[in-house]
Amino acid sequence: MANLVWNRTRLPLCAASLIWLVGLPMARSQSYEAGTSTAKEEAGSASANAENVRQGYLYIEPYQTRFEVLFDVPLALKWLKLEGLAFSPLDESARKRITDRARMLAADWAELHAGSSLVKGRLIDALIVKGRPGATLPLVDSEALSPDEAMLGFVWEFPTPPAPEFVSLQWKGFIPGADDLPVTVHFGPKTEKMFLTRSVPMGQWNNNGRLPRPERLAPVPTFPSTEPTRVPLGFILSVVGGLIFYTWIKLKDYRLPGGASAHFFVWILGTAMMSMMLVVEVGGGSSTPKIESPEDAQAILEPLLRNTYRAFDHRAESDIYDVLARSVDGELLRELYLETIRALTLEGREGTRTQVTDFEARVEKVSPNPDGPGFLADCEWTALGTISHWGHPHTRVNRYTAKVLVEPVGGEWKISAIEVTEARRI
Repeated sequence: MANLVWNRTRLPLCAASLIWLVGLPMARSQSYEAGTSTAKEEAGSASANAENVRQGYLYIEPYQTRFEVLFDVPLALKWLKLEGLAFSPLDESARKRITDRARMLAADWAELHAGSSLVKGRLIDALIVKGRPGATLPLVDSEALSPDEAMLGFVWEFPTPPAPEFVSLQWKGFIPGADDLPVTVHFGPKTEKMFLTRSVPMGQWNNNGRLPRPERLAPVPTFPSTEPTRVPLGFILSVVGGLIFYTWIKLKDYRLPGGASAHFFVWILGTAMMSMMLVVEVGGGSSTPKIESPEDAQAILEPLLRNTYRAFDHRAESDIYDVLARSVDGELLRELYLETIRALTLEGREGTRTQVTDFEARVEKVSPNPDGPGFLADCEWTALGTISHWGHPHTRVNRYTAKVLVEPVGGEWKISAIEVTEARRI
């Protein structure tokens, strides 16, 4: 069993410990392996208590924590003072009326700390969900849904560190008829239970090294390069010019005005200045190797493609671009960002993104770049990942067949163009 925390919103840890010592109630949790009967228990509980159903899900991932809450629609309609909608099927217009009003009222319901820092999050969605907690179903826009088989869902998103020491959640959304909120905490393959009430509105999840760290980036493939030779052309010209001048005056038996010492000093000073002002780099740089076999091309291309998916472990756009730029060059950067976001995000669900767990690429054919150094690879790659929402996970497999152009940039290989010929979601 893991202890989950204190009962006031802004007490420091020491105060929380004092409260525990004097015997006030605490939220507690229990750990489960993913895939156990957690979802079934939630669905069963919802069926047994068809009125006032509510359930929360806290998804803790590297770089992001997502909090989802479901309320029984009849309960939500009473809170929203829209009871009249409870007696007829909810069409698209009625659902929009509910979610628009709910979105305005619930924006600040969830407050989250990662370690000792308050994390500024945002309500990213309020929507009508078909089904029950742990057993939701797809909902078509044109479908008219009975209120008894619908839930009102909220989704908050919080940017968090890759491995927070702990995550504490304060809930302020205790609407009439919902004086408590059971929460399932998801982290990696495990879950824990948290129970929040009006008297104990805050729960804490402790990491203790249990949150899987994101996979390391693959090294960017490079090729050997040599440093150029720096030739002090100004120094050479000054020395040669001085020797020629000295030889000429000796042959002519010419005496310099003011004596030779002053002119010699000026020549030395000028030579020193010219040695710094005019330096030419000769040779060096990189000699781009020819990539002619599929095996050599795959050794370069696979880590580049793998890193493009690892970039989306991050949630901040700037961080994603920074990682993408290690493998992708030029105008492709923006295009690849938008396309990958679309491929990894659950339809219609901002913030719910697939976590890629397995990746494989295979190069079938390689040919020279027709426009310069580098190579063109005919390849296929597969990205497998999981995505979880409303208490149940989905497996996603995206498979692509494409022509990929790889070019040398500053001694490194980078992807500069992709032409997808086939994209499949399995």
